[in-house]
Amino acid sequence: MGSKGFQNFEGAVAVVTGGSSGIGQGIAQALVLRGAHVVIVSNDEERLCKAAAATGAVPMVADVSNRKAMLQLAADVMAKYGTVNILCNNAGVGPVAAIQDLTHDDWQWMIGVNLWGVIHGIEAFLPHLLAAPRGGQIVNTASLAGLWSVAKLGSYSAAKAAVIAMTEALHLELQASDAQVGATVLCPGPVHSEIKSSLRNRQGTGALADIDIANIFPPEVIRTPAQIALQVIDAIEHNHLYILTHPELSSALDLRHQNLLAAFERAKSWTGIG
Repeated sequence: MGSKGFQNFEGAVAVVTGGSSGIGQGIAQALVLRGAHVVIVSNDEERLCKAAAATGAVPMVADVSNRKAMLQLAADVMAKYGTVNILCNNAGVGPVAAIQDLTHDDWQWMIGVNLWGVIHGIEAFLPHLLAAPRGGQIVNTASLAGLWSVAKLGSYSAAKAAVIAMTEALHLELQASDAQVGATVLCPGPVHSEIKSSLRNRQGTGALADIDIANIFPPEVIRTPAQIALQVIDAIEHNHLYILTHPELSSALDLRHQNLLAAFERAKSWTGIG
């Protein structure tokens, strides 16, 4: 039961949010090269049009944090193509601040894009994917920071961890059904992108500050969007649940698992088990 993957991209219809740069633009380019009709989405119209010209994708302006805008986007895509097969909920922002310094507006903005943006995409497009005769795939972009927390990335990690949990549940639900639709969560590490200028379109101020990963990681660790896109294509083809991009950074996840297992061991003394 469930999807075995989506292999035939020729003539398929794909929607990629956050498609004006970085990973989103890389995914869009890879899908276009495989014959798909690709709609890229951003609230930055100038960058979006440049990315559309560079990739051959169709630009559509929408704010993923706005439910009505995403429902209208789905209606516009259906009016143009009549179906949708691939949805990449990729839009995201990644500035940093200590949790004690975050304002309420900071939390709302971060979760609005990074979590509600994914929820809105699923709400708007999943019914159309389920109705598509060819089936399809949803790819939700989270982060390695959703698998383990980093100081000053608390709001980002919280939203991305929720995206991972939601995608895991969706994957299981789809696999238990007759739907020919799968769900994948992409957890990238450092990638060349415009996330370093996340605050450029935010109105108002708070504690959050943009960071440039080039000042944190050595060049050889930072992947290109094209490299990530190849992993995304493979995951769509095989309905892989997880895409992890940086095996050289796995030690932090190993440490987290060790700490969790140690906590289970401590729990035995309280439960009388073992």
